[in-house]
Amino acid sequence: MSTVQPGPPRFISADLLHDIATVLADQGAQATLARLQRCSALAYDVVTPILYARLVVSASTCAGLLAGDAELWVEQATETSRGPNATCIDDGPAARSVRRRLDALRHVRHLVVRSLPADHVSHAFLSASTQLRERSRCLFPRLTSVSLLADALDTLRVWVPEEYTRPSLPSFLEAVARGARPAHLCVAYRLVPSSDWEAHRDLEARGMYRLSARVALLAAAWALDTFIAHDVVHQAPPALPCANTYAFSSHVIPHPFFAARFRFPTDESAIGIKGPEWTLRPWQLGSAIKSLFPSGADHAAVLSATSWKIANVQGHILTKEASDDDDGTGVGWRDVKRLVRESLEVGIRRDLPARDGFDEAMLDEVLAKITYLGADDGACPACGRTGQAEAIVSTLDDIM
Repeated sequence: MSTVQPGPPRFISADLLHDIATVLADQGAQATLARLQRCSALAYDVVTPILYARLVVSASTCAGLLAGDAELWVEQATETSRGPNATCIDDGPAARSVRRRLDALRHVRHLVVRSLPADHVSHAFLSASTQLRERSRCLFPRLTSVSLLADALDTLRVWVPEEYTRPSLPSFLEAVARGARPAHLCVAYRLVPSSDWEAHRDLEARGMYRLSARVALLAAAWALDTFIAHDVVHQAPPALPCANTYAFSSHVIPHPFFAARFRFPTDESAIGIKGPEWTLRPWQLGSAIKSLFPSGADHAAVLSATSWKIANVQGHILTKEASDDDDGTGVGWRDVKRLVRESLEVGIRRDLPARDGFDEAMLDEVLAKITYLGADDGACPACGRTGQAEAIVSTLDDIM
């Protein structure tokens, strides 16, 4: 019986490797992509930028990413080990591992934070970021967008710093704040079924304003182009000096046929479903907009870089077929957008001129920068989502 003789080795070109890796990334096959990266030195060089273009961080999966003591991270981050006269620097497996991770972080373009790692786990990471910043370098030099998801926001809202000498953030976010210059930031609040929205509001009352302040602190050193708040119901989202988008959630009801799935009815199909009264919307929006114009600030400079897009403003509001004298039982579903717009304008015209240094002639310009959008108008420039297809919905039992 004849046997098949193996032929000479055949090598895959870098272009073909790149095409294969791109297809795998588009299909979300991260595990296969990671195995391909480890096949050869050429595969490592070609696949690494694609594999790490979108980095998803969670408390349970980032231990490997952040492993290593602070001294080792700082040493490798500042590249002192590569100087020609450095003879006593450790170049063992641990050092090479940190160096590979630092190299991988250079390729991250989209950072998604599902949940925050503990501060003690992120301490070395923060030290490296601080040292690099002092040398005018970044941990994430190519980062363009950051997304904070519901678990990360919940942790940020109730996080207690070790000391209160200055405003601060959890170590991982502090490292990102110092080590990146993204153009886009988005946050996605947690949703619960509409029947439980009041209980959810009460649970989140602790730290609601502190959360907004910390999101603003995270972005303070960044020259953002856009900030997007997804799935807003009762929260008080921050306003940042950039193009702000507030995407309000539609109602959330269990799917009638599929367990653990939800529907998001709006407009006429949402009549009678529990939700806040319409008066909550102008308060949320007015508080955010007016927070950017404190007394004594350079209001003209703030306004020149700032705008507000309001998507699905009628979403999750308690409505009925037609308005009557009892707003406590809802308002006509066709009237919500008009009522919110009129009330918001009245509040802005009343309150902003009272701020020290605010020129009353700017009122029309402020109002002109407020636009109203539908529920699915455009994809988020930070995370790419449209509408509520990727909304995070939990039950009260899950979060209590």
